[in-house]
Amino acid sequence: LVKHRYVFTAGYELPFRFGSQTAQHVLGGWQVNASAFWQSGLPFDVTNQNAAVNNGGTHRPNLVGDPNLPKSERTVDRWFNTAAFERQAAFTAGDAPRNMMTGPAQRRLDLSFFKNVELGAARRLQVRWEIFNVLNTANFAPPNSLLGNPQFGRITSTGNAIARQMQFGARFAF
Repeated sequence: LVKHRYVFTAGYELPFRFGSQTAQHVLGGWQVNASAFWQSGLPFDVTNQNAAVNNGGTHRPNLVGDPNLPKSERTVDRWFNTAAFERQAAFTAGDAPRNMMTGPAQRRLDLSFFKNVELGAARRLQVRWEIFNVLNTANFAPPNSLLGNPQFGRITSTGNAIARQMQFGARFAF
């Protein structure tokens, strides 16, 4: 369903070495990791809020104009040209194609920092700080696509997208 999806991941163990064993124990052993993705928006259908054909399924309206707005005119209050659709005559099928439009693109950057502490005799402690959606980027769900709904053409949700979150953890390996 998604036309384009790009993913980038990288991990790097910081190469700092310190003269004293105590300094190395406290300041050394750090690792930084990054994960980023960008994907194009999800395709969606425009359908009628209320059935126009008596067959129990979802019904697409008639397409009477260009529903795509230039990128510079798209907002969360008006993602597409809602005047490009009209309800078809009763008991007839509409002609709006399936998946003709796409919702907003999705993007996110995650970072994590790990500190490895060698405790001897094959024992190791790892302390973690993980940050999800570092830039706190708003990722919106596709717009309301029900012709006849007061929210038609508006984006009203972030769907499953998360706001910035952090977590701390520790792992003891032996």
